[in-house]
Amino acid sequence: MKRRTEFKCRNPQPRHRRPFLLSHVAMLRQSDNWNEDFASQLGGHSLLSSSRNNDDTKPLPNRVPHHVGIVLDGNGRWAKQRNVPISFAHMKGADRVLQIVPTIQSAGVKCCTFYCFSTENWSRPSQEVMDIFSVLERTLVSITSNINNRGIRIKLLGSREELPQSLLNALDKLEFQTSMQNDDTTEFLTVCLAINYGGRRDIIEATKKIAEAVLNGEISDPDVEINECLLSSYLSTQGLPDLDLIIRTGGEQRLSNFLLWNAAYAELYFTEVLWPDFDEVCWIAALEWYANRDRRFGARNKLEC
Repeated sequence: MKRRTEFKCRNPQPRHRRPFLLSHVAMLRQSDNWNEDFASQLGGHSLLSSSRNNDDTKPLPNRVPHHVGIVLDGNGRWAKQRNVPISFAHMKGADRVLQIVPTIQSAGVKCCTFYCFSTENWSRPSQEVMDIFSVLERTLVSITSNINNRGIRIKLLGSREELPQSLLNALDKLEFQTSMQNDDTTEFLTVCLAINYGGRRDIIEATKKIAEAVLNGEISDPDVEINECLLSSYLSTQGLPDLDLIIRTGGEQRLSNFLLWNAAYAELYFTEVLWPDFDEVCWIAALEWYANRDRRFGARNKLEC
């Protein structure tokens, strides 16, 4: 995995494909509805259709990440800097997710996973944990009311154990509702919410399922090899592409148990910007940085041979 720290996302240095990126940001800012309610947020990607249809400004398809993972870090420090309750910061963080989804969708990304609540987050104060779940539930209800025909599918990653039943009900309703979406559209996006998720736990649960399958005779053919493909099929991320890009806000430079199996060859992008402040300009800076990465997957560049 490649590591890179990027601190000044609000004023990125000029690089390749700037015409597309600048026009992308300009069109987003021209929308009067960009910072309105969630329905406007989800509809915002349609404002970009004219720029995406221009071959002179559209980025090369192989330079857009298929799967982006985002570690939503910095809500606590954001609250402390402004002397506001942490619950308010979590609400602002949830708002930011809603605002950034259409930007991600319009870029041509096919899958995005938001790290909302890890298995380690249970060690936080119980009131904060309750606040996080409350914010998640209200956000899911809002999405359910406004997501029809938006080309978005919602998927839960993580253990359902210990989660409040009301939150599970909201997740189940949203997953079912969006499972009917037509994925043939050009800008179809799968949004994964990693809630009560841990990368190590996911791998452990997958190995348990494989062992059970062997004991039950479901895997009995001696020619069946336990390999990467088999293990991947038992993970909660089954069917999803491997991560191409991981973005972590808040200045920390670690994965924190996030999609460990899937991050084998992900590009790692770190920014000091706190999650509630991570706007479309910051997203474009991360996308631009990724577009200029030399992804070799262990091989050598032709120029090096």
